[in-house]
Amino acid sequence: MGYRDAETALRARVQQLEQEISQMPALQERARQLAEDNLRLRSEVMNLRAELAAMRPPPADPPLADAAHTVPGRLLFAVSHPSRPAKVLGFDQDIIKIGRNANCHLVLDDESVSRMHAVVESRDQAKWIIDLGSSTGTLVNGKKINKAKLSAGDKIRIGAFELVVGIRE
Repeated sequence: MGYRDAETALRARVQQLEQEISQMPALQERARQLAEDNLRLRSEVMNLRAELAAMRPPPADPPLADAAHTVPGRLLFAVSHPSRPAKVLGFDQDIIKIGRNANCHLVLDDESVSRMHAVVESRDQAKWIIDLGSSTGTLVNGKKINKAKLSAGDKIRIGAFELVVGIRE
């Protein structure tokens, strides 16, 4: 390849690169729009899942009174989900992590639950639930909360799950 051929090829490549660079702002704007659309659609899906869960009739509460004799722990949760069998779980620790993550004490395996959704703390002879900034929120007795004191019989909604609280003294 001679000098002129190389110069012609180089000029053609420079022209091609300049054309690609001129298209970058439009491509960046399109990528930003797609990212916004993705976030909006994810939010809509989560809201629709929550609405669907709220429209389903509440499952029958597992009998906490019966479980009190067979399930160990100072804090009991009767856990129900529209498509799964109900269960009662007991805990003795002062901090209980709740979420989808396998490292949580109370694992709620459903996409409507954040990986680390909420914690329950025992402090000053009381039980408190704290939402950890979850995408779908935490409801106690139908009210969205950031932090709330728990009492026996309270109903906690985390995603599609309902947890009925039982407290042993």
